[in-house]
Amino acid sequence: MPLYSSKTAALVLGLSAKELDNLLSRLSVAGVGGGPQGRDRRIGSEALLRIAIARDLRSTFGCSWKRAIAAAAELQTQPEVRTGGGLVAMRLTASTFRERLQESLAEASEYVVPRRRGRPSRSR
Repeated sequence: MPLYSSKTAALVLGLSAKELDNLLSRLSVAGVGGGPQGRDRRIGSEALLRIAIARDLRSTFGCSWKRAIAAAAELQTQPEVRTGGGLVAMRLTASTFRERLQESLAEASEYVVPRRRGRPSRSR
């Protein structure tokens, strides 16, 4: 399973790096490598899909990140989720989400370049 940096994930999700960092610091999302706030984290593809679904639920319905992440987790395991005593049903087309995410990841890989580590080479 590929892992993506939090900078790449933020670009793909359309979030600022700070907003994604705050989200990952406050909420536990399965598939996200731990680390202190402000540090680059490793995010698995399923976790990235979960956050993308949550972002869409949040923008569409105006719910909190906590509720959106919980609903996204349910939608990843079941094709349809019923809430409100069975009066409201949500259905997810996961293949469409995955395709859009893969396209965005391909584009983002051209823009996000990892920082070079270590001491700069001596120029003579």
